Amino acid sequence: MSTCRLFHSATEFRDLFERHSKTLLDQKLMMINEIDEWGNNLVHQVEQNLTRQKKLVEHEYQLQLNHLRQKHQEYLDTAFVYEEQKNREEIRLLLEQCHTLKLQLGSFDYPEQTIPFIQIHQEQQSLKTHASNEHLTINEDLRRNDYQNLHTKTSPPSTNPTCMNDNMTEKCPACSMIFPLCMGADERSRHVNQHFGDS
Repeated sequence: MSTCRLFHSATEFRDLFERHSKTLLDQKLMMINEIDEWGNNLVHQVEQNLTRQKKLVEHEYQLQLNHLRQKHQEYLDTAFVYEEQKNREEIRLLLEQCHTLKLQLGSFDYPEQTIPFIQIHQEQQSLKTHASNEHLTINEDLRRNDYQNLHTKTSPPSTNPTCMNDNMTEKCPACSMIFPLCMGADERSRHVNQHFGDS
C-alpha cells in the first residue's frame, strides 16, 4: 500500500472515530441533563410537600388557638359568676380544669414512598468492550514476555539442521507460526522482529 493511500486511510479512520467520539459526548451530556432534570423534579416534589405540610400545621395552629381563646373566655365568664356568688370552691375547680387542659397540634407520620431512583443501564457492547480490552492487554503482555524470553534465550545457529536447540522458541510469539527445525535462532529472532517493526 502506498504512503499516500495509507495517509488517506488514516485520515478516514480519524474522521470516523472523531464522529463516534462526538456522538458519545452528546449522549453523555444528554444523560447528565436527564439526571439533573430527575433530581430537580424530585427536589421540587419535596419542596411542594414541605410547603403543604407547613400550611397544614399553620391551619391546625389557628384552629387550636381560636378554640383556646374561646375556652378562655368561657372560663372567665363562669369565674365571674362564681365570684359574684362568692363560690370559691367552684372557682378552684375551674382553675384545676385549666391546669389539666391538654393542647396538642398533632404528630407526624412518615409513610413510605417509592422513589424511582435513576440508574444507568450499561449496554452489553460496553461490557464486552471492557472485557475485550482486558483480554487484549493480557495477550499483549504475554507476547512481550515471549519476545523478551526469545532474546534472552537465543544461541548460535545449530550446526546440525536436523537438530533443534533446546533453548530456542518453537513458535513465533506474535503469529504463533511453528518454526521449522532447520531455522536457526537468528532467523527466528529476525522473524519475530518483523512483527514488532525492529527488522
